[in-house]
Amino acid sequence: MYPREFPVEKAFRDLTKLEELLGMSWLEKRLDGFQKRQEGWAKRPYTIWSNPEPHPLIPGMSDLREWNRRGYSVRKRRLPRETLFAAEHARYISMVLSTFPQETRVRMREYLGKRLRDDSPGPILFEVRISASLLLHGHSAKWLSPIIEDSHDIEIVGPSGAVAVECKCQGLGAGRKVPNELFRRLVGEVDRVDGVSKSEYGIVIEPFDRLEPSDIPKLVDFLEDVFRRSEEAARELSFKGQYFVSARLLCPRGSRVPFAEAKRLLEETKPKGPGGLHFAVKSDAHISDSVPDTREINPGFLICESRVRDHVLTDLMELAEDAADRLPTDKPGIVAVHVSEHIDWAALGDASALDYAVTKTFSSAKKVHVSLIVFSCEDQDYPMGPRYVGSLPYKVYASSYANHPISTDFIWPQRQTRDS
Repeated sequence: MYPREFPVEKAFRDLTKLEELLGMSWLEKRLDGFQKRQEGWAKRPYTIWSNPEPHPLIPGMSDLREWNRRGYSVRKRRLPRETLFAAEHARYISMVLSTFPQETRVRMREYLGKRLRDDSPGPILFEVRISASLLLHGHSAKWLSPIIEDSHDIEIVGPSGAVAVECKCQGLGAGRKVPNELFRRLVGEVDRVDGVSKSEYGIVIEPFDRLEPSDIPKLVDFLEDVFRRSEEAARELSFKGQYFVSARLLCPRGSRVPFAEAKRLLEETKPKGPGGLHFAVKSDAHISDSVPDTREINPGFLICESRVRDHVLTDLMELAEDAADRLPTDKPGIVAVHVSEHIDWAALGDASALDYAVTKTFSSAKKVHVSLIVFSCEDQDYPMGPRYVGSLPYKVYASSYANHPISTDFIWPQRQTRDS
């Protein structure tokens, strides 16, 4: 992984190679759209939520375009995490392409370019990450999925034989009682409520079960009624037995509070339910320990969390089983499952829920060909929605039932912290 102080010229050289792979026609259209959205977000920060998540490579490529426009005048600076993410994957892509013979490399570039231009490139980015990780770890890895249809994704060839790897990528919001896309829609609609659009309010919505698309207009109507009757009062109101809703005035109208106070208000207001927490910060400042800030800001936010536990773990294990079924049974296998957003592994039920689920699933006689199971997710550096930021918190399990045991440090570079 690139360090945050990586020289800008080196990172942007890698991004220039990625620019060629993606194609300027597709890239310029995406970059223009991203710039317009950024201008809109600057005026109304909540509108970031009412649009689909940007393509994970576009923020970094936008940084490249801005750097080029400045005439290469910046020699070194602290690179944004999204830029590091794109530059890092540009490097990974070059590494993986270099393993193919020269005569097939053009075809591989076309294949990669097409997959990377997809609106949901998470699966291909994860395959590239895993392939590059194996190469960085000194393995001889062949990326098979572009060449052999219905094959496992990667094969590692070594003196002791071959090891097969199958990669799976879980979509955003999978298994959640409050899906990501619905939450973004909810924030966008709530922002239009007269009174809520002022950024001095903290609003908490707790569905008693799953948030459905039909719930959003009902919640908006309810909030409009609340603010029409009395904007200034803090409220704790239930709505037809389906939700718990509260609206709290955080500071006097038009005033601002120190950053630390805004963070305290947010932490104080978070519900303690078992569901996956979603929250949008109204201010353009990021409420995060890793972003020290002494400014005074408008502290408004919207929080939504179900009072029922998510089923992320169930969905995750189904993906792991599907990956295991795609592996050949005559050689050791590795299952790698990635979540395209941040996951608190300890919050997946209780502290041992994932451990138990892995043991239960891979103790079957039909799964003895699986030697390692790897789960990873995106890091979360700030709470403005799921973002690709480079670091991958992960857990690795070595199956004690495997016919061919493999060490847990086989697949992941040791410089990353392993939690297993």
